[in-house]
Amino acid sequence: AIDRVLINGEAKRAVALDIGLLSKGILDNWIKNYIKNCYNIGIIKGSSHRNAITGNGPAGINCYYLDTATKDSNSSVKSKTREELQSEEILTLLNDGENVWIHDYNINNGFPIIIN
Repeated sequence: AIDRVLINGEAKRAVALDIGLLSKGILDNWIKNYIKNCYNIGIIKGSSHRNAITGNGPAGINCYYLDTATKDSNSSVKSKTREELQSEEILTLLNDGENVWIHDYNINNGFPIIIN
């Protein structure tokens, strides 16, 4: 259902009704708490909610952060070295059976990029 809204652009209300939810509010909550197949290599500054991926919110599903950047206290988000984040193995993990991420070593310092 989340992919139908976020990727396919279907209306939340229509998807919610199609899958048998009583209102789109439940689907709104699912989407608000959904972070999947991502990584962060940057520093996040602020006085609160400074986790690398999740802030003070949802668990990250299949998410990673650079071990020398901002940490993430959420145990579902994993630390990786620069070499690991630039490896072919990370593409397999991030793609999670799909074809979304690639490496172009001339772009983004060899870190994964999303296919256009």
